[in-house]
Amino acid sequence: EIAPISKKEAHNMIKKTKYNSYVFGFCLILNITLNLLFIKHLSAEGVALATSISYGVYAGLMMMLAWKKVRINQFSFGFLKAIAAGGLALLALLFARTIIDKNSFNLIILGIFFFILYIALLFLFKSFEEDDIYILKKSIKKFQKKKQDLPKETIEYSDFK
Repeated sequence: EIAPISKKEAHNMIKKTKYNSYVFGFCLILNITLNLLFIKHLSAEGVALATSISYGVYAGLMMMLAWKKVRINQFSFGFLKAIAAGGLALLALLFARTIIDKNSFNLIILGIFFFILYIALLFLFKSFEEDDIYILKKSIKKFQKKKQDLPKETIEYSDFK
């Protein structure tokens, strides 16, 4: 559950903005270094991997900084379950990539497979909270409403002549 931030905590966060620049600068150097290392062996996939690692390090460092400087706890058991679900889905994706051809269609199918597997693992690990389920239900209802609002009849080409 998210606790409201007091005025004192908000003021403390504003005074700590220089640390964001330090973390960002470190992750920028990390990203460039990893790009130089990975691009030789993995080409474009290496760049993507380097950027993903840099963003992950940035997120982790910022969460640790939030805890250390202003005592905002970003970590929860549900958060760790979501990380585990993403990791398992990623491992399945990497394994599947080794056994299929690398063309555009298959990569799109792999992306869809990853998304479905990730959502299924989130349900399996019961990492959805009340707010998440509420948003998901509202999104499904909104999608169903838009689908019902589509015109039922089809327009023939001959109608435009």
